[in-house]
Amino acid sequence: MINYDWEISYLGTYPVYEELPDVVYQIHWRFQATEVDEDQKYFSEIYSATDITCDVSGAFTPFEDLTKEPVVEWLKIELGREVAIDSMKSQLASNIDNQKNPQTVIFAPPWAS
Repeated sequence: MINYDWEISYLGTYPVYEELPDVVYQIHWRFQATEVDEDQKYFSEIYSATDITCDVSGAFTPFEDLTKEPVVEWLKIELGREVAIDSMKSQLASNIDNQKNPQTVIFAPPWAS
């Protein structure tokens, strides 16, 4: 079974936006997949940065009070929820399958040892 998780690497901010400090406008993220099969661990990830809509008209959370969960929700909204996420899951699963069942293998030439 493949386990998927989000890793938030960095947050791009405007130092001041509509008189509020450190407003997030961009999320640098990794969507990661891990599978353990017997004693072998397989890993794949997608890394990207996504601009988000800055809407400070409602409730505003100061930068220092942000947690992973709402930031991931902002990201999912910008990515289009399940359509993009299902596509990324499929891509990561395919990569892990290729690691488990490689179609090609690269070797050093036998004289290079």
